[in-house]
Amino acid sequence: MKKIIIAYLCILSPVTFADQNWNSYYIGASAGAAFGKATSTDVSGYQGPESVGSELKYNTNGSQLNMFGGKNWLLSNNFLFGIEAAIGHLDISNKKQYPAYVGVRLPTDSQASTDNGMFVSLAGRFGKVFNDNTLLYAKGGFIQTDIRQSYIDEDPEGCVLSGRTKTTRNSGPFVGLGLEHSIYKNLNIRTEYIYYQFGSANHVASGCGGSNNYSFNEKFSLETLNLGAIYNF
Repeated sequence: MKKIIIAYLCILSPVTFADQNWNSYYIGASAGAAFGKATSTDVSGYQGPESVGSELKYNTNGSQLNMFGGKNWLLSNNFLFGIEAAIGHLDISNKKQYPAYVGVRLPTDSQASTDNGMFVSLAGRFGKVFNDNTLLYAKGGFIQTDIRQSYIDEDPEGCVLSGRTKTTRNSGPFVGLGLEHSIYKNLNIRTEYIYYQFGSANHVASGCGGSNNYSFNEKFSLETLNLGAIYNF
Protein backbone atom coordinates (compact mmCIF):
# COMPACT_ATOMS: atom_id res chain seq x y z
CA MET A 1 0.00 0.00 0.00
CA LYS A 2 2.85 2.42 0.83
CA LYS A 3 4.41 1.84 -2.59
CA ILE A 4 1.11 2.63 -4.32
CA ILE A 5 0.69 5.87 -2.35
CA ILE A 6 4.28 6.97 -2.99
CA ALA A 7 3.99 6.23 -6.72
CA TYR A 8 0.75 8.17 -6.93
CA LEU A 9 2.21 11.20 -5.13
CA CYS A 10 5.15 11.18 -7.54
CA ILE A 11 2.75 11.32 -10.47
CA LEU A 12 0.95 14.30 -8.94
CA SER A 13 3.57 16.79 -10.09
CA PRO A 14 3.28 20.55 -9.49
CA VAL A 15 2.83 21.17 -13.23
CA THR A 16 -0.43 23.00 -13.98
CA PHE A 17 -2.22 22.73 -17.32
CA ALA A 18 -4.24 25.92 -17.66
CA ASP A 19 -6.11 24.58 -20.70
CA GLN A 20 -7.59 21.65 -18.76
CA ASN A 21 -11.33 21.57 -19.45
CA TRP A 22 -13.24 20.41 -16.37
CA ASN A 23 -16.59 21.29 -17.95
CA SER A 24 -16.66 18.24 -20.21
CA TYR A 25 -17.71 14.69 -20.98
CA TYR A 26 -15.21 11.96 -20.13
CA ILE A 27 -14.51 8.23 -20.29
CA GLY A 28 -12.07 6.13 -18.30
CA ALA A 29 -11.06 2.86 -16.71
CA SER A 30 -9.81 1.86 -13.28
CA ALA A 31 -8.66 -1.17 -11.32
CA GLY A 32 -7.79 -1.91 -7.73
CA ALA A 33 -8.34 -3.89 -4.57
CA ALA A 34 -11.65 -4.95 -3.05
CA PHE A 35 -12.23 -5.86 0.61
CA GLY A 36 -15.56 -7.55 1.36
CA LYS A 37 -17.21 -8.73 4.57
CA ALA A 38 -19.96 -11.37 4.43
CA THR A 39 -22.21 -12.74 7.16
CA SER A 40 -24.52 -15.75 6.92
CA THR A 41 -27.10 -16.19 9.71
CA ASP A 42 -28.93 -19.43 10.49
CA VAL A 43 -32.39 -17.94 11.09
CA SER A 44 -34.46 -21.08 11.69
CA GLY A 45 -31.92 -23.38 13.34
CA TYR A 46 -30.71 -25.58 10.50
CA GLN A 47 -27.78 -26.69 12.67
CA GLY A 48 -30.14 -27.42 15.56
CA PRO A 49 -32.25 -25.38 18.01
CA GLU A 50 -29.12 -23.99 19.66
CA SER A 51 -27.94 -22.48 16.36
CA VAL A 52 -30.91 -20.14 15.85
CA GLY A 53 -29.43 -16.70 15.13
CA SER A 54 -25.85 -17.98 14.93
CA GLU A 55 -23.61 -16.07 12.48
CA LEU A 56 -20.90 -17.29 10.14
CA LYS A 57 -18.58 -14.42 9.13
CA TYR A 58 -15.88 -14.47 6.45
CA ASN A 59 -13.87 -12.09 4.27
CA THR A 60 -14.23 -11.83 0.48
CA ASN A 61 -11.11 -9.92 -0.53
CA GLY A 62 -10.09 -9.66 -4.17
CA SER A 63 -9.94 -7.15 -7.01
CA GLN A 64 -12.16 -5.04 -9.22
CA LEU A 65 -12.00 -3.67 -12.76
CA ASN A 66 -14.37 -1.17 -14.34
CA MET A 67 -15.00 1.23 -17.21
CA PHE A 68 -16.89 4.46 -16.67
CA GLY A 69 -18.08 7.63 -18.33
CA GLY A 70 -19.77 10.83 -17.28
CA LYS A 71 -20.30 14.56 -17.52
CA ASN A 72 -18.85 17.36 -15.39
CA TRP A 73 -20.26 20.83 -14.87
CA LEU A 74 -17.82 23.45 -13.53
CA LEU A 75 -19.71 25.80 -11.22
CA SER A 76 -18.76 29.15 -9.72
CA ASN A 77 -15.72 29.36 -7.44
CA ASN A 78 -14.31 26.21 -9.07
CA PHE A 79 -16.87 23.90 -7.52
CA LEU A 80 -17.79 20.94 -9.70
CA PHE A 81 -20.83 18.69 -10.06
CA GLY A 82 -20.88 15.53 -12.16
CA ILE A 83 -22.82 12.40 -13.04
CA GLU A 84 -21.04 9.11 -13.71
CA ALA A 85 -22.10 5.63 -14.88
CA ALA A 86 -19.87 2.54 -14.65
CA ILE A 87 -19.80 -1.13 -15.59
CA GLY A 88 -17.29 -3.67 -14.32
CA HIS A 89 -16.45 -6.90 -12.53
CA LEU A 90 -15.79 -7.73 -8.88
CA ASP A 91 -13.49 -10.72 -8.32
CA ILE A 92 -14.33 -11.38 -4.67
CA SER A 93 -15.53 -14.98 -4.29
CA ASN A 94 -14.93 -16.90 -1.07
CA LYS A 95 -16.60 -19.53 1.09
CA LYS A 96 -16.54 -20.89 4.62
CA GLN A 97 -17.94 -23.99 6.25
CA TYR A 98 -20.09 -23.98 9.37
CA PRO A 99 -19.03 -25.40 11.71
CA ALA A 100 -15.31 -25.84 11.05
CA TYR A 101 -14.38 -28.66 8.67
CA VAL A 102 -13.76 -31.86 10.66
CA GLY A 103 -13.71 -35.59 10.07
CA VAL A 104 -14.83 -36.96 6.72
CA ARG A 105 -17.46 -34.32 5.95
CA LEU A 106 -17.49 -32.98 2.42
CA PRO A 107 -16.38 -29.35 1.88
CA THR A 108 -19.91 -28.61 0.58
CA ASP A 109 -21.51 -29.58 3.89
CA SER A 110 -23.09 -26.51 5.59
CA GLN A 111 -21.12 -24.02 3.48
CA ALA A 112 -21.73 -20.30 3.09
CA SER A 113 -20.30 -18.58 0.02
CA THR A 114 -20.18 -15.32 -1.91
CA ASP A 115 -19.79 -15.34 -5.71
CA ASN A 116 -18.02 -13.02 -8.13
CA GLY A 117 -20.19 -10.77 -10.24
CA MET A 118 -20.59 -8.07 -12.84
CA PHE A 119 -21.97 -4.71 -11.77
CA VAL A 120 -23.42 -1.46 -13.07
CA SER A 121 -23.58 1.75 -11.05
CA LEU A 122 -24.78 5.33 -11.25
CA ALA A 123 -23.34 8.10 -9.10
CA GLY A 124 -23.13 11.82 -8.53
CA ARG A 125 -19.92 13.68 -7.75
CA PHE A 126 -19.40 17.01 -6.02
CA GLY A 127 -16.04 18.61 -5.40
CA LYS A 128 -13.70 21.53 -5.86
CA VAL A 129 -10.91 22.15 -8.38
CA PHE A 130 -7.61 23.44 -6.99
CA ASN A 131 -4.86 25.14 -9.03
CA ASP A 132 -6.87 24.40 -12.23
CA ASN A 133 -5.54 20.84 -12.32
CA THR A 134 -6.57 18.91 -9.19
CA LEU A 135 -10.09 17.87 -8.19
CA LEU A 136 -11.00 16.69 -4.70
CA TYR A 137 -14.51 15.20 -4.62
CA ALA A 138 -17.12 13.20 -2.75
CA LYS A 139 -19.17 10.57 -4.55
CA GLY A 140 -22.40 8.73 -3.88
CA GLY A 141 -24.78 6.52 -5.80
CA PHE A 142 -26.33 3.09 -6.27
CA ILE A 143 -24.88 -0.21 -7.51
CA GLN A 144 -26.60 -3.28 -9.00
CA THR A 145 -24.62 -6.54 -9.15
CA ASP A 146 -24.77 -10.21 -10.07
CA ILE A 147 -23.08 -11.08 -6.76
CA ARG A 148 -25.04 -13.75 -4.89
CA GLN A 149 -24.64 -15.27 -1.47
CA SER A 150 -25.60 -18.84 -0.63
CA TYR A 151 -25.84 -21.44 2.10
CA ILE A 152 -25.64 -24.97 0.74
CA ASP A 153 -25.42 -28.51 2.10
CA GLU A 154 -24.69 -31.18 -0.50
CA ASP A 155 -23.23 -33.84 1.81
CA PRO A 156 -25.37 -36.97 1.20
CA GLU A 157 -24.56 -38.23 4.69
CA GLY A 158 -26.78 -35.55 6.22
CA CYS A 159 -29.72 -33.31 5.38
CA VAL A 160 -29.21 -32.07 1.81
CA LEU A 161 -30.41 -28.52 1.05
CA SER A 162 -32.02 -27.74 -2.29
CA GLY A 163 -34.22 -25.11 -3.89
CA ARG A 164 -33.45 -21.47 -3.13
CA THR A 165 -30.01 -21.84 -1.62
CA LYS A 166 -28.90 -18.46 -3.03
CA THR A 167 -30.05 -14.90 -2.50
CA THR A 168 -31.18 -12.69 -5.35
CA ARG A 169 -28.49 -10.41 -6.74
CA ASN A 170 -27.05 -7.85 -4.33
CA SER A 171 -27.61 -4.13 -4.77
CA GLY A 172 -27.27 -1.08 -2.56
CA PRO A 173 -25.98 2.46 -2.04
CA PHE A 174 -22.36 3.59 -1.90
CA VAL A 175 -20.33 6.63 -0.85
CA GLY A 176 -16.70 7.55 -1.33
CA LEU A 177 -13.92 10.07 -1.78
CA GLY A 178 -11.66 10.68 -4.74
CA LEU A 179 -8.73 12.72 -5.99
CA GLU A 180 -8.33 13.47 -9.69
CA HIS A 181 -5.37 15.21 -11.32
CA SER A 182 -4.59 16.48 -14.83
CA ILE A 183 -1.26 15.10 -16.05
CA TYR A 184 -1.39 16.26 -19.67
CA LYS A 185 -4.06 18.39 -21.34
CA ASN A 186 -7.14 16.12 -21.63
CA LEU A 187 -5.62 13.19 -19.71
CA ASN A 188 -6.34 12.77 -16.00
CA ILE A 189 -5.55 10.17 -13.37
CA ARG A 190 -7.61 9.43 -10.27
CA THR A 191 -7.64 7.43 -7.08
CA GLU A 192 -10.84 6.54 -5.25
CA TYR A 193 -12.00 4.95 -2.02
CA ILE A 194 -15.59 3.62 -2.12
CA TYR A 195 -17.72 1.97 0.56
CA TYR A 196 -20.66 -0.17 -0.60
CA GLN A 197 -23.45 -1.26 1.76
CA PHE A 198 -25.53 -4.10 0.31
CA GLY A 199 -27.67 -4.60 3.41
CA SER A 200 -29.23 -8.01 3.97
CA ALA A 201 -31.20 -10.54 1.93
CA ASN A 202 -33.14 -13.65 2.92
CA HIS A 203 -33.52 -17.01 1.22
CA VAL A 204 -35.35 -20.21 2.14
CA ALA A 205 -33.98 -23.64 1.18
CA SER A 206 -35.77 -26.97 1.47
CA GLY A 207 -34.01 -29.89 3.13
CA CYS A 208 -34.32 -33.46 4.35
CA GLY A 209 -36.09 -34.60 1.20
CA GLY A 210 -38.08 -31.38 0.95
CA SER A 211 -39.96 -32.02 4.20
CA ASN A 212 -38.51 -28.96 5.96
CA ASN A 213 -37.77 -25.35 5.02
CA TYR A 214 -34.85 -23.44 6.48
CA SER A 215 -34.32 -19.67 6.41
CA PHE A 216 -30.99 -17.90 6.08
CA ASN A 217 -30.06 -14.21 6.15
CA GLU A 218 -27.08 -12.95 4.19
CA LYS A 219 -25.30 -9.61 4.76
CA PHE A 220 -22.57 -8.09 2.63
CA SER A 221 -20.48 -4.90 2.56
CA LEU A 222 -17.52 -3.95 0.41
CA GLU A 223 -14.68 -1.42 0.31
CA THR A 224 -12.62 -0.68 -2.81
CA LEU A 225 -9.46 1.32 -3.45
CA ASN A 226 -8.60 1.90 -7.09
CA LEU A 227 -6.45 3.86 -9.55
CA GLY A 228 -7.75 4.99 -12.93
CA ALA A 229 -7.08 7.00 -16.07
CA ILE A 230 -9.54 9.44 -17.73
CA TYR A 231 -9.83 11.14 -21.10
CA ASN A 232 -11.81 14.40 -21.27
CA PHE A 233 -13.53 15.42 -24.50
